Amino acid sequence: MTAQWRRHFLTAGLLLALAACQSTDQSAALKGDTASITASMGGVLDLAIRPGAGEEDLMLGKEHFRNANYGLAENHFRAAVEKSSNILEPLIGLAASYDQLGRFDLADRAYNEAIRVAGPTSAILNNRGYSYYLRRDFKRARQDFQLALQKDPENAMAKRNLALLTGRP
Repeated sequence: MTAQWRRHFLTAGLLLALAACQSTDQSAALKGDTASITASMGGVLDLAIRPGAGEEDLMLGKEHFRNANYGLAENHFRAAVEKSSNILEPLIGLAASYDQLGRFDLADRAYNEAIRVAGPTSAILNNRGYSYYLRRDFKRARQDFQLALQKDPENAMAKRNLALLTGRP
């Protein structure tokens, strides 16, 4: 696998992660309610902006994601991963975009690359958990939300997402 493709897949997973930490209500999340998703996205998307190669694509990816233009967001986040020396933020954006596009296979690759780059952080685990939630894999979602809270007991998004699972197996 070439470095370019590897970065593409990693970027996809990070976008999924962004989508995973955005929901405030279960029915809205499962229906893809972009208002609730983008309401909490700002902090996640603004983690590591650095000037240089890929910054314009990163900003355009964020803008398109906020406007629920997930295909365009995916294109720009992927380009940012390919151009930037700091690929973590565009990877998270790429993963979230893939989640919203229903391309969970590509989202998984992006999450795996994000974990390879930054380790299993609370934010990445929460986002990946939300990806599982969107797939209705509630067992794996719960595991990732709980792991995220073990790493950061104050992670409000992980707490909120775990609460979505109340009454689920």
